[in-house]
Amino acid sequence: MLSMSCATSSPPHSSPAQFSPARWTRRVLFALLFATCASSPALYATDDSNDPPWDPTFGRELRGLRSAIVDPLDPSAKIQTLALLAHLGTMLNPWSIVVVRDSMPSLDHSWERTLAVEALLHHESTDLARFGGRGLAALLIEWTRGPETPVSITARTCLDRIAGRMPHWLQKTPDTWRVREKFPIGKSIPEESNVGGNAEPGASGEPKRGATGVGKTKRTAVTELERRLLGGEGRSLSLDLVWAIDCTGSMQSHLGKAVKDIRYATRITRELLGDVRVGAVTYRDTIQSTLPLTDNAERIEMFLRRISADKGGGPNERVDLALRAVCHGRMKWRRKATRAAIFVADAAPESKRIAGVLQRAAATVRQWKTMKIHAVSLVIARLPGFGPGDFWRRLTEAGSGTLHDAADETIATLIKQALPGLDEQLGRRILHAIERVEGRRRVVRPKTLVKQ
Repeated sequence: MLSMSCATSSPPHSSPAQFSPARWTRRVLFALLFATCASSPALYATDDSNDPPWDPTFGRELRGLRSAIVDPLDPSAKIQTLALLAHLGTMLNPWSIVVVRDSMPSLDHSWERTLAVEALLHHESTDLARFGGRGLAALLIEWTRGPETPVSITARTCLDRIAGRMPHWLQKTPDTWRVREKFPIGKSIPEESNVGGNAEPGASGEPKRGATGVGKTKRTAVTELERRLLGGEGRSLSLDLVWAIDCTGSMQSHLGKAVKDIRYATRITRELLGDVRVGAVTYRDTIQSTLPLTDNAERIEMFLRRISADKGGGPNERVDLALRAVCHGRMKWRRKATRAAIFVADAAPESKRIAGVLQRAAATVRQWKTMKIHAVSLVIARLPGFGPGDFWRRLTEAGSGTLHDAADETIATLIKQALPGLDEQLGRRILHAIERVEGRRRVVRPKTLVKQ
């Protein structure tokens, strides 16, 4: 009777084998079970069984990394903190999220904040919530406020991922995000004195410096991680940089942009390295003006504003006189600083002077071990009648430098010269973050001109 009832109640064109009450009952129960589990907050963060095993050695590295970010040896040299934050962006272990969270309150520069939030992007949303906890959510919400920037956009992306995956923990509203009571409190890295033999890390709410042990004493020593990332202890971040600028009439169509790029490259380099002094030489058929090396930003800006292109315009500029002025004692080079000279020009010197210029450049580099001579060769230098087309390439080879086609491309070269041991991948991450914040497209792509 039951089978007959089922057969008569089955839909048209359906056979008893296709319709079964038991099969449909199982489907309904499975759907209800799936919906219940998917909406349960306990599914995501209360189970720590899948967490990476705690390694005390790795814990010491994390504590050292956090300490180096929060308490930099030289706060004026942003490159140190940026390198550590870029390194965090390469760590797949979710415990690195805790370091990012604990470091975020001390980050006040947009470059640093951009690298910090980018370091969170490659982690799972559940790990961001479970390891970062309410403290991370609160900091990310704070960083989304104000005008739209790369920092706010990336922070918003992290919050959207958490809210979309776990709406019972983080609710998105039209204006902001609301952290619910069941949002995980987060994890903390135990201090060395509390680790003991097999002590496990605990939970942490909003990061507090007193609670994490961060910022208690002033750090005076370079960590092993900094030595590895930045290329060794004792390497000076001091840089003496002199721009040699061709201001003949042929530069009139290029000088405005060139000076703008010089100003930009100078600002970025000074913020990255901290201890940077800048000098300049302008030349035509003679030396027009000289700015001895200085760390006074106002003097540098005033000098750049006074530069103008006039007279001359032929192919025979006095690069030899400019190089002599660059190397003169009146420029006040520091003995222990990294030294760099950058020519910004559109034309080569007379053929009879080329050999002497190349010889002097090579001799200068041999005498001053930290000196390199770079060049920015503008478009007109490739035209017929403006001297040998490969002069600037030959000059940079003699001066152990790099040839560029825009002044703002010299930033990567200067950073590499000051920090030759800086990891290449970290350097690209740092300059890419600067590119995003500054809205420039050529910061990270130093190019060597093709041999002509």
